[in-house]
Amino acid sequence: MNNRTKFDPERFKRIIRTILLSGDIRIPMHIQMQLDAMGHDPKKNPYNGHCAQATVAAWVLGKELYGQQFNFKAFHSPDNWHYWLAKDVQGKPLKKDALDLTEHQTDGDFDYADRKPARWITRKKSRGDLAGMKRLKDAVKIYDLAKIQLLEDSQ
Repeated sequence: MNNRTKFDPERFKRIIRTILLSGDIRIPMHIQMQLDAMGHDPKKNPYNGHCAQATVAAWVLGKELYGQQFNFKAFHSPDNWHYWLAKDVQGKPLKKDALDLTEHQTDGDFDYADRKPARWITRKKSRGDLAGMKRLKDAVKIYDLAKIQLLEDSQ
């Protein structure tokens, strides 16, 4: 659609993160229940619980708006507790290869090399695919709000 626009990873990440903090995006109920059981304090890390929906929305939007420039794949931690985008590099991937939309300064060191492909994310190709996800319904809202901002800024 708008493949002429140059992909700026920091701008892309900043827009998605701002949307996550806007108050319009809810943590999925099944994740919120797990966070509550762990005693999660959202004031300490407001991004906790948003990684899957942010990652899937960003994946679809990045591919749509930037095409081949968006050379990331989706990954998850072995325990399925964290999702992020990263370049599929040979050898040991580093933090600089990751586009982690929900990283926070309270997070400990994260081993981006200890990862598994998140194929359920990379199978999503359109907004319609996002709309069909019952457990991550705010992914569509993230997609819509980010797309508006990214297209406005590029004109």
